[in-house]
Amino acid sequence: MLHLSMPTGADSPQNIADLQYLTKKYPNIKWILAHCARAFNSIFLEKAIHKLKHIPNIYYDTSAVNDMYTHYLLLKHESLDRIMFGSDNVAAGCDRGKYITYARAWQFYPGVEQLEHCECRATLVVYEQLLQQKRAADILELSNDAINKIFWKNAESFINNLKGTKRV
Repeated sequence: MLHLSMPTGADSPQNIADLQYLTKKYPNIKWILAHCARAFNSIFLEKAIHKLKHIPNIYYDTSAVNDMYTHYLLLKHESLDRIMFGSDNVAAGCDRGKYITYARAWQFYPGVEQLEHCECRATLVVYEQLLQQKRAADILELSNDAINKIFWKNAESFINNLKGTKRV
């Protein structure tokens, strides 16, 4: 599991260069890029996805990403075999609220106590994540088989492929 550094995550040229270099140097390495390659804001994935998809042994965890367009970009441009549902976001996923995006930024928003015009109780971040993944899958008209890959088959295959390999 790799949490990309730099404020722009996968959109950082240094991060892309490091992934390319290290993947070439260690051809058996397997990367799981946390939080859709740290694309809490889709702006960081719009260009980067077209570079990442050509780097072998990269997988994506979808944990805590509440931006629907990020999920759309990942599902549209990446191999569905490399995307794994993630809910390991204990610190973030169990909070009530949502990660919101604006400009080139993202931040946790806990919601408000009371609004007169609507129900305003925030749900869990992980539920917001699931909703955005569902919306992206609906727009792309993903099949049940594709959705099953993302939610469990890819992780099962990933783990099975690790059996018998040397871990450091």
